[in-house]
Parts: sequence; C-alpha cells; structure tokens
Amino acid sequence: MSTRATLVTAIVLVAVGIVIGGVVGAVAAVVAVAVGHWRGYRAVAAAALAALVLAALLTAFEAAATARPTDYLFDFARDRPLAAEVGRIAGVFALVAVALAAILEREPTSHRPPGATSDEEGTSP
Repeated sequence: MSTRATLVTAIVLVAVGIVIGGVVGAVAAVVAVAVGHWRGYRAVAAAALAALVLAALLTAFEAAATARPTDYLFDFARDRPLAAEVGRIAGVFALVAVALAAILEREPTSHRPPGATSDEEGTSP
C-alpha cells in the first residue's frame, strides 16, 4: 500500500474514532493505527478483545458499586462511565482491526493482458 493510501486510511479511521468516542475515540484510533502498522492488525484485534473483557469486568464492578436498581436500557452508560468508555475504545479498536485486515489481506491484482485467463498468462498465441 502506498504512503498516500496509508495516510488517507489513518485519517479516515481517526475521524471515525472521533465520531464514535470523541477525543478518547480519536486517541484510541491513533494508537490502534500505530499498533496496526507496527505489529499488524491481529495485535489490534487482540487489543479490542482485551478491551471488551475489561469493559465486562468494569461493568460488573460498577454495577456492584452502585448497588441500586437501574433501568439498563437507558441509564447503563450514564451509571457506568468507565465501562462505557472502555467499550467505546473496544469498538474503535475493532473497527481499525477490520479495516486494516481488509487492506492488508487483499490479494494484489494481477496484470494480465485483456482477454487472457489465468492458464494463458505469459503465453502468446
């Protein structure tokens, strides 16, 4: 992938991170893009899974700490801000991992002459 395409991809992913999670989402996207280019998209996917596990643990901890009945449909994120923030970060990490996987695992296009099939590549009539 060219440097320009890499830069455009990074900018788009950071912009989506801002939409998903504001400043924290932007920082998460920058970290995920950097790790993705340094260690590969699988490392970002592993970080997304780790963030989801952490969000689940924080949800249980914050639910026990509040010890009052809540309406889970509406007050969940407001009553558990740390778990909600980590969940948003996990979403940004997952988005970056999928985008990088789609870009990096794509098969390169071959340059065949028009009308040639894969059997005929490199042969002349």
